Amino acid sequence: MIWYPTHGQARVTEQRIAIFRTGRYAVDRDVPRLADGPHPLVVVSHGTGGSAASIAWLCRRLAAAGFIAAAVNHHGGTAAEHGGLTLPGAVLWWERATDLSRVLDRVLADPAFGARIDPTRISVAGFSIGAYTALAVAGARLQIDRWRPYCGAHGADSSLCRVPPEAGFRIDEVWDFLDNDPLAIESLTRADLDYRDERVKAVAAIAPVTVPLLEETSLATVTAPVHVFAASDDDQSTFDADVRPLVRSLPSGELTIIDGAGHYTFLSEGTLAGRLIARRFVADRPGISRRRIHDRVAAEAAALFVVQRG
Repeated sequence: MIWYPTHGQARVTEQRIAIFRTGRYAVDRDVPRLADGPHPLVVVSHGTGGSAASIAWLCRRLAAAGFIAAAVNHHGGTAAEHGGLTLPGAVLWWERATDLSRVLDRVLADPAFGARIDPTRISVAGFSIGAYTALAVAGARLQIDRWRPYCGAHGADSSLCRVPPEAGFRIDEVWDFLDNDPLAIESLTRADLDYRDERVKAVAAIAPVTVPLLEETSLATVTAPVHVFAASDDDQSTFDADVRPLVRSLPSGELTIIDGAGHYTFLSEGTLAGRLIARRFVADRPGISRRRIHDRVAAEAAALFVVQRG
């Protein structure tokens, strides 16, 4: 899904996708032509079981600020597909990095978008496992053989060692899949590869996870500035395991901590149906305004992206 700035006026309507309210904007035949560029481009990666719709709050705000925002639906790892999240899509998350580079290739080659993009101002953003994905294309590398020993030491206290609530499988099924499935065994040979894409000039990492499995020396080689956004009440991206080690290891890392926010505060606002059937993903603590938090994070991310030029 692509959000972009346009010329002139358009008829806009409130858009709802599944359990999310994704904002007011024009779609399909109501969309006027893309405003003359060149525009900076941001490629955006959702979390486990999420979708472009779940991160639409960031994309539409970036488009309003003059960016083209292209959000990926990662195959097997997205609720946008029939059947939803799959075991391979949830577990083989290092495969996501190539999705971002391929989407970047396609958008730059597209006759409608390519000529209006500034290829020296390309950034990436991601939420949760999407934050790992964004970091991977900036040069962060996994050391996947740490995973099992880490879980042996930390157990279910770590989000790396328990399945997310949106999954329909158990952690023992994860280990069995990695040990015995030919697809997983073959994919594991690619887990520690370098997925750096030199076109990427800045990164917004929102509620990052998997940081204990990232090779510290690779983080030291991430030359793109990285802005990390963390929630104070996050039980999946924790300050001690994920946030502080990441910011400390990056050559150019900034940190924003959102007081009172939880992990899913960084998802789009919920519909009535979402509040009824998926409350954990769309409800926040009393006094927390998801909209205001989205405004702040998007503004700070845009400020980072707009000044980068390669």
